[in-house]
Amino acid sequence: MTPLVGFTYTKIVIIQSLEREEVETGKILFEFLASLGTDNESYDVPIEIISCGHAGQFLEILHQLTQDATAGTIPLLHVECHGDPLDGLEFENSSTLSWESVSEALRPLNIASKFNLLAVFSACFGAHFLGQMEAIQPSPCWCLVAPTERVDVAEVMGGFRAFYSALFNDNDMGSAVRAISQCRLSHGRWLSEPAELWFENMITGYVKEHCNKEASQKRAKEMFRTLKKNGNHLSIGAILRQLRKHNRKVLPNKYFDIYFMTEQIPENSKRFENTRKRVEMRLTELRNSGQYFI
Repeated sequence: MTPLVGFTYTKIVIIQSLEREEVETGKILFEFLASLGTDNESYDVPIEIISCGHAGQFLEILHQLTQDATAGTIPLLHVECHGDPLDGLEFENSSTLSWESVSEALRPLNIASKFNLLAVFSACFGAHFLGQMEAIQPSPCWCLVAPTERVDVAEVMGGFRAFYSALFNDNDMGSAVRAISQCRLSHGRWLSEPAELWFENMITGYVKEHCNKEASQKRAKEMFRTLKKNGNHLSIGAILRQLRKHNRKVLPNKYFDIYFMTEQIPENSKRFENTRKRVEMRLTELRNSGQYFI
């Protein structure tokens, strides 16, 4: 088992789904990682490469990895295939899996991995995966590493070589993130963000968009009309007070428990306690500004 700052894994799994005439980047990465292990005798994490022909097989592989994780084998998941901003992952036979479906398929694996799933997408637009993240849904992984736009094969391979070299040699995720961030891409950038940061950004983003005065008053007026139509009489001011009370109850506590799956993984309450505190401090700042009903 390989404990690092923030997460743990016991093997690296590369899923490759490319057309036959294409460069087998997954195989090249496999050989590169094997050489890193040979050069570093203290690093003996097994590396596995799996060929995947279609979207259905990809889901079957994830299901098997989930079963293995339940038994204690935690994967670092690396996916080598094509990606599209709208269609999601594209597989060898041209079948696709939407980013939403990818997110849903990864959640059971993240739970089985005790919130230790590092998902690496060597796919164009892989960062669009983050578009499916919502604070009220369980997080599909602990951290995502992927390019944000269409990528050049040589550039993306160079980035992942730097990433895994630092991960193997320094045994530190922060070092690996710094290494890949320094590898420039012709288009877009590298995204390498943990779930803690997603949660903070989503909660504050939700407040700024949905809990500002204008949005809250609009919602209160809609609720007022609905209540009046049903024979209930509650002033808009009273409704706004109820909205504020509701927001204070669910932000961030209820959403934290859902997102970090504290019911399934009780230890996450303590593991991500600092994240909760940072969000609470940020919400206090927003509340004190007087611009939000929270």
